[in-house]
Amino acid sequence: MWQRFENFPRNQDTVTPSDTVDFPQPSIVVANSTGNISAVSINGDVEVWAVVSGFTIPCVCRRVNSTSTTAVSIKRVW
Repeated sequence: MWQRFENFPRNQDTVTPSDTVDFPQPSIVVANSTGNISAVSINGDVEVWAVVSGFTIPCVCRRVNSTSTTAVSIKRVW
């Protein structure tokens, strides 16, 4: 039964926003507070998302920039 979930994320970590350091692997980003998240997609596009607690950014990200990010307690899953 568990093999049905092999493509689901299995790991999570707290995000430390940085304008230069990418995640070790592409990740989905989840907000645990209200604010803005400046996310860099795996294609290098930067988008600032206005988020509420529990919001999942609908793209695979390589980084969360510290510039323009006001949300705290951000998680990533991969």
